[in-house]
Amino acid sequence: LQPVRFVKASAVECGGPKKCALSGQSKSCKHRIKLGDSSSYYYISPFCRYRITSVCNFFTYIRYIQQGLLKQQDGE
Repeated sequence: LQPVRFVKASAVECGGPKKCALSGQSKSCKHRIKLGDSSSYYYISPFCRYRITSVCNFFTYIRYIQQGLLKQQDGE
């Protein structure tokens, strides 16, 4: 697995609303994403970025459980 790279675009590059590569909506896209070994970046909306980071955090949490780094505590 290769990490997903996020790059915050400068205000000059943004130049107003752009079309989000993931949702297809015209939003204020301040972040870009680079997929795999591709040399091109895709603008994504803040909502899509938050969704991607949430999924990555979830999988990291699951991996920690599998490795035994987190244990279930007894409780109600």
